[in-house]
Amino acid sequence: MKEQELVKAFCQGYAMALVEERTFKGEDVSSVDDWLDWDKYNINLYGSYYSQKTTSDYQLQVEVYPRGWADKLPAPLFNFVVDGENK
Repeated sequence: MKEQELVKAFCQGYAMALVEERTFKGEDVSSVDDWLDWDKYNINLYGSYYSQKTTSDYQLQVEVYPRGWADKLPAPLFNFVVDGENK
């Protein structure tokens, strides 16, 4: 599996767990803006409130950066949308 596919699979699982937790509380993920450290990456996941690329309140925009960047945010290594709804 390619590196980007592994990162996307991790983010998909994270999004699905987050949607399940938020749905239990009567919320969606539209206002989420989370940063995660995973392996050699810093991952920013954010909801439709902050993203024009998402098409529902259960999707997250994902930007993946090299871990350990400092001062100035570099261009993302990967950029994609994950769906947190279990279809």
